[in-house]
Amino acid sequence: MGEDWRLFKPCFDDDGTTYATLCGIANLPREAAIAELSRFSQDIKDETVNSLKAKVSSTLLRDLLNMGWDVRASMHHIYVRPGQPLDPAERKSLIRQQLLFGRNDQLCEESNRRFLFGVERPSKYSSCKPMTDLIADGRRLAEQLRPVAAAPKEERPELLARICQPYLQLVSEERDEFTNQRLIDIWRYFRHSWSTRYRSSPGRNLFYLVRDAAQPNHPVMGIAGLGNTVMQLTPRDAELGWTLSGLLDACSRGVVSETEVLRAFRLRLEDDFEQIYREDLPVDRRIDHSVDDETVAKKFEELTPQRLQELTKTPLYRAKRARAAREILRAYRTIATWPCGLHDLAATDHGAWALNTVLKQLKKRHSATSMMELTVCGAVAPYNHLLAGKLVCLMMASPRVVNDYTDRYGGMVSVIASQMAGRPITKEPHLAFLGTTSLYTDRSSQYNRVKLPYGKVEGQRAEIEFRQIGRTEGFGSPNLSVETEQGLAQIAEVVSGFRNVNFVFGEGQSPKLRLLREGFAALGLNQTNLLQHGSQSRPRKSEHGVKWTGCSDGRG
Repeated sequence: MGEDWRLFKPCFDDDGTTYATLCGIANLPREAAIAELSRFSQDIKDETVNSLKAKVSSTLLRDLLNMGWDVRASMHHIYVRPGQPLDPAERKSLIRQQLLFGRNDQLCEESNRRFLFGVERPSKYSSCKPMTDLIADGRRLAEQLRPVAAAPKEERPELLARICQPYLQLVSEERDEFTNQRLIDIWRYFRHSWSTRYRSSPGRNLFYLVRDAAQPNHPVMGIAGLGNTVMQLTPRDAELGWTLSGLLDACSRGVVSETEVLRAFRLRLEDDFEQIYREDLPVDRRIDHSVDDETVAKKFEELTPQRLQELTKTPLYRAKRARAAREILRAYRTIATWPCGLHDLAATDHGAWALNTVLKQLKKRHSATSMMELTVCGAVAPYNHLLAGKLVCLMMASPRVVNDYTDRYGGMVSVIASQMAGRPITKEPHLAFLGTTSLYTDRSSQYNRVKLPYGKVEGQRAEIEFRQIGRTEGFGSPNLSVETEQGLAQIAEVVSGFRNVNFVFGEGQSPKLRLLREGFAALGLNQTNLLQHGSQSRPRKSEHGVKWTGCSDGRG
């Protein structure tokens, strides 16, 4: 079946009756099908593998319908695909529908309902004031702004400064001086008003409130959040020269010379080799480019899973160290002994592999120290009607954020790097790149034309401007309900006999995505059919002397 329809056919251990039931339900009108799929899943009480598959399949199909996916069923097969509206406004509305489904599902959880009720209506014995005291009075603000709008253009900045004085507040466990609410609770409260589900993420995080000192109680104008950068983002990587084609293009444009690249790559490999604990690995203490592939392979033949279990309590990290050392030795030999230029090296299979290996090392190093992703960035009511989202964008590119990042993570020991090195490893933080991707496919009004001319901020050495750098491929985890996500994790564990994703450092990137993959595989579903959602995002960057980028949160 064409037109991007994807087969939805879980594997059940029965005579086909379960799938036939799903086909019949899928033929119903959308709202009726959603209701019937919910009832069908709730009626399944026994805990056999087939029953669990039936339950998860029905809630998964229900979620896709709720998110606006198209479903077409015959007597024997079900096909699904993301909604494909042609009108840009309809596309944005469909994406928002998918996001709000996950957000609303989360707000139905009892723990979140208790939190929201508790901060809005503190008990009479509490020392806190209602969280709603931090929402500005829109009518009062509008009355104050009318004379400003009517004044001559040259007088407006001075008048505006009297009624709107924004400032950044780094979120912590400390309490707000006006309401006595914890700052982290204030941020969480307003984050729940976003169109996306709130998920806490491990690793580096910086959260900010943007507040108005000119209004009573210093109300919240907007919020922002920085998190670990996205590792796989092709448009960004090509822009930075972190892909082979992007690197060769930078050399062709004269941004960097081939000699500089090859020298820097050798130094990178030498440094990375030194940061691997090698006492229990069959390698020399010093990196050596004379080791050939056959010798390297023989040196690591003894590292079987059985031997790893005998030698260390952390086989995961010894296996990682062994693999990293082997790759570094091979790449170093290739680059260090190459007699010609970079383009010639890249034209060979072994040369392209070696260069890509170093690029991967560069990305791993700088993504952990110099890059952050704007995971949340935007205004809250009533300031969202005053383009305050653009203000938050610019404030996140300020020296204050760079200094906060250095203060927070300076001198901290890197957990994974230290376990790889066998000694404490600290990586000096230097925030040089702030990245973002838009949730919507066509345009991001929040970041368009956001620019701060040179000299407007003390110490500013260049113009700051958010720029779009490309499109992603529309691949990622769907915004499923908590019930379905938990069911997929359970079926993956039941079918495999063990839990493969534990959300701990060192297991790998994107644990949620890997968990969904395993759940889909356990159901017998094609993973690509459900992870290729087709909603391309637009990575953006801004420049601030060095390269920066910007973020969308669902409001842009």
